[in-house]
Amino acid sequence: MQRLPDLSILDCAIGAGPGRPLAFGLHWMALIGSNAPALAKARARQLRATHYALGGAPAAVAGFGRARARARQRQAAQAAALVFAQCHPRGGHCILRLPDGRYWLAAARDGTVLSAGDRLYASQAAAESARAQLLSQRPDLAALDPAEVWTRLCAGGDAACRLIPVPSRWSELPWTVRVFLLCLAASALGPWLWHSWNRPAPEDAGTPAADASAGDARQAWDDALSQAMRRLRAHDGSEPGRLIAGLAGVPLSLEGWALRRAHCDAMDAQWRCSAFYARAYPFATNQGLAARRPSGWNLSFNPLEEAVLSWRLAAGERPLSAIALPSGHEVDIRVASVLQTLAPAFSSVSLGQPARAAFAEGIARPAGAPELRARTVSLHGPLRSLVLLSGAFSSARWSRLVLNIQPQARAGLASSMLAAELQGVLYEHD
Repeated sequence: MQRLPDLSILDCAIGAGPGRPLAFGLHWMALIGSNAPALAKARARQLRATHYALGGAPAAVAGFGRARARARQRQAAQAAALVFAQCHPRGGHCILRLPDGRYWLAAARDGTVLSAGDRLYASQAAAESARAQLLSQRPDLAALDPAEVWTRLCAGGDAACRLIPVPSRWSELPWTVRVFLLCLAASALGPWLWHSWNRPAPEDAGTPAADASAGDARQAWDDALSQAMRRLRAHDGSEPGRLIAGLAGVPLSLEGWALRRAHCDAMDAQWRCSAFYARAYPFATNQGLAARRPSGWNLSFNPLEEAVLSWRLAAGERPLSAIALPSGHEVDIRVASVLQTLAPAFSSVSLGQPARAAFAEGIARPAGAPELRARTVSLHGPLRSLVLLSGAFSSARWSRLVLNIQPQARAGLASSMLAAELQGVLYEHD
């Protein structure tokens, strides 16, 4: 099992005033589930942590650590990383020199502490090296002024930033139950202890190894899941409307060329779109089409009868760690009901069965461990009907939009000359 870091609880103050106790150097990970406080407490016990902190908006993250005996006596300490994320909701990064001489790397995004955003280093060079590695993965993080960050840290955060001691299961029982269990144990074990007083009890050599192996497997799974939640992304709820607005600028005819089909494929933070045109009139020429090419769009020919206009669209997306993923039950009830309501506006709507998202190759899922799952979703119908999807899904990753021109004698609610097909996946947790 991965060893948790020792917490450093320091008095942070400006000038000679009284210091505010802040905890530095927790191990942070994302939580998947509807009851974040219960999940955080259970995970803290599994990691044998003495304290934990819970926060994150909109995502739920928790930090865990072990406090030495003297530090455990400190009261009202707050997690410095949570105070940092709360004071800088847009996110950012910073390196601070702490009163004990060490250097603290802080990083957060969208109000959520990053897994590498609460680390302590013995030297500034080591901290700078860790920051460079962090920025290679998240180049969009803004640099924050250390003096301003320190001032806000010393002011502290609200009650949600507090460091929570991990209670023992025994201490959570009512005192009457504890007295009863002690009496029951004494009556059951008394005779056995009397007869076995001079005989040493055999040790079970296999149990610690088995526990350690199970703990290592769970840690490997949780680390892989946490990395996947930061790597995988979902589109904003407004993405279908953004796509329609992008296709609205595609002319149906241009200098004797007629639009036949178009498609957009999802990439990192953008869409790659292409529109295919055919010569519809004898006077249509490549030169005429090139002269009317929209600004910023690329044009290619195939070479006498077909032309392709291509362009890029910005996409709104967030990592799964910043999204409150629905459970499988919520998808079956709430999301499926939304699709059933919208079905009359489409020629076909399909929602697949959940399957484990591929993120932990070669790692077996331990019993009781959280799981990330995905379902395929596709919709066929008029392009205008996709507007109905805006705001309906917060955990969808759309992969492809196809537009076909299909002349029809009469358009209907679920049919149109502009026929679209939208494909993607919906993410959920178990």
